[in-house]
Amino acid sequence: MQRLLQTDQLPEARGQTALLLARYPERPAVLRLAGWVYQRSGDFERARALAEQECQLRPQQPIARLRLASYMLQAGDAAGALSMAQTLADSPSLPHEALARLARFYQRCGQHERAFQAMARALEAQPEHAAYCLQTARLALKTDRQRQADKLLERTLYLDPDCQEARYQRALLLSPEQAPAQVQELGFLLETLEADDDARRPLVLALARALEAMGEYDHAFRCLVEAGRLGTINQPYALDADLSLLQAAARPVPRESAPSDEPTEPGPIFITGMPASGQRWLSHWLSAEGHSQLLPDAQLLQTAIRAAVGPHDSAQELARGAAAADPAVIARRYRKMVTGLGLDPDRVIDASPRHLLYMDLIRRAFPKARMIYLKRDALDHCLDLCGRYTTRALPYSGPLDRIVRYYSAHHELMGHWRRQLGDRFLDLELEPLWAGDAARIGRLSGWLGLDLDTTPPTPGMEDPRPGRARHFPLALRDAETALRENGVALG
Repeated sequence: MQRLLQTDQLPEARGQTALLLARYPERPAVLRLAGWVYQRSGDFERARALAEQECQLRPQQPIARLRLASYMLQAGDAAGALSMAQTLADSPSLPHEALARLARFYQRCGQHERAFQAMARALEAQPEHAAYCLQTARLALKTDRQRQADKLLERTLYLDPDCQEARYQRALLLSPEQAPAQVQELGFLLETLEADDDARRPLVLALARALEAMGEYDHAFRCLVEAGRLGTINQPYALDADLSLLQAAARPVPRESAPSDEPTEPGPIFITGMPASGQRWLSHWLSAEGHSQLLPDAQLLQTAIRAAVGPHDSAQELARGAAAADPAVIARRYRKMVTGLGLDPDRVIDASPRHLLYMDLIRRAFPKARMIYLKRDALDHCLDLCGRYTTRALPYSGPLDRIVRYYSAHHELMGHWRRQLGDRFLDLELEPLWAGDAARIGRLSGWLGLDLDTTPPTPGMEDPRPGRARHFPLALRDAETALRENGVALG
């Protein structure tokens, strides 16, 4: 079953699940597995029903109740899901395994502060648990506790010296003055690993970061190339399905659904762009002004679309179903979930790269919405993505040539939306905003109908770093050529 789910063979998985349920209708392990299969297929109501059945069989099992809360959230009952989670969080005797699961639930809700508190409790109960320590460090970074994150990462490495992800994360927090010592330490560690060992990848990426801080750009780029090679060997990835999905999203807007005038009333703000385009930074800036409420990265729109489409077997089938779905149904599901999180659906800021697939659907489902497409210098952006460590293969991670191909397809889809939707979204460049360009900030203020502070916030540790590509003119020549050939304008 695990193999079927990992390879997205959902019809086969559902067939086997039906046989198991018929044979073992009251076995908790079967109910749990079946719920997972139906959740993956977008049948959230059936997953919820199976989780409720498991809870009846195991009423004292908190992890079963957390599973039910997760399915309730996806089925649209965010208020009920949070209430159930809060009841568990209020229990002083919750086992550490349940606290860790509770933290993951809050992460899926985008409530990182609650997730951090739950994970800190789990770590307090199991102070020698390296995985708990690492997860608490990740959440500390999410909640801007950088000093605490550094201490937690140091402790993780004390508990598990082979945790290479902790070394990578810690390298992101080091100052340039610490780079030489970091280079020496990473060099020693790399000597102990086999040439194709995937444990080398986070170390090589951390080494690239330290070398770049020292001005050793050629050596840094060779490290990025090596990390890409390791990713190709250990995380093979077929990009064609992702490219097909972007191409399929470029559907003509029906004439009867032609773009209407720019909205004049308050409405939600949807921000999209490639990953690492600064969406997090912009969202926090807009919400800090007090005019809008930040919707955490809970992917509620994606959940509303999946629930409206119903069972589906692939991302391509989901995209086709979304195009035919009733926008009003999606809007109602979305608004219910947002309200369940205690937010105002007409004042929320929702940022996600996935919104790019559904820009016309967003326009039809939310007539008062403002849409923003955030972009960066293309070479800078691709280089930044190439240097980011991910624990699983993604279309925008790994070798630079793969990232360039995905970026080019993303750019092509965005060109389609520009032609089809005209002035219904705002094209925005990140670098001028960071620099405090008064004209660009004024344009953004006018588009949103807000009076923004002319001094934008300083980017954080997890935000992109501008201007890096200028240090790699020769190394990026092939990437530059490929981007130009695909119609991407370069600065």
